[in-house]
Amino acid sequence: MFYNNYISKRIKVKTIDGIEYIGRLISIDGYLNLALESVIVTNIEDIEPMVLNSVYVKGNNIEVIVLLE
Repeated sequence: MFYNNYISKRIKVKTIDGIEYIGRLISIDGYLNLALESVIVTNIEDIEPMVLNSVYVKGNNIEVIVLLE
């Protein structure tokens, strides 16, 4: 799978509900479910971003994945 090349790299993920995750990709499966670590989470309504150790994002919620490095 193409996205396996992104493992251990920093990515930005935008979901269909407008939430953006920036973090290091640690795993991804064939359904585009992914796990991120060292994550910054922002959305349209919040001014302050949240910083989380890890996040799991379901593939059916993902709008776009962007490689940052």
